[in-house]
Amino acid sequence: AAPAAYWVAVLPPLFWSGNFLIARLIRDDIPPIQMSFWRWLLAFLILLPFIWRPTRRDWTRIQRQLPFLALLGAVGV
Repeated sequence: AAPAAYWVAVLPPLFWSGNFLIARLIRDDIPPIQMSFWRWLLAFLILLPFIWRPTRRDWTRIQRQLPFLALLGAVGV
């Protein structure tokens, strides 16, 4: 259990720092809005296999909460 906890603690900062480094490297080649689009698309595609079944199973509950979820998405980082 301990090695898994270390990975959970170490991976997010590695992903964030890698994100900043890649963004800095390509900032002159890709417009910011396009960079943001590809970042979010890649994150979505990585997470999709993990969220597909739970989302389908709970879709009616999710639909009832869509306005609140949209608000959270609009004000979140």
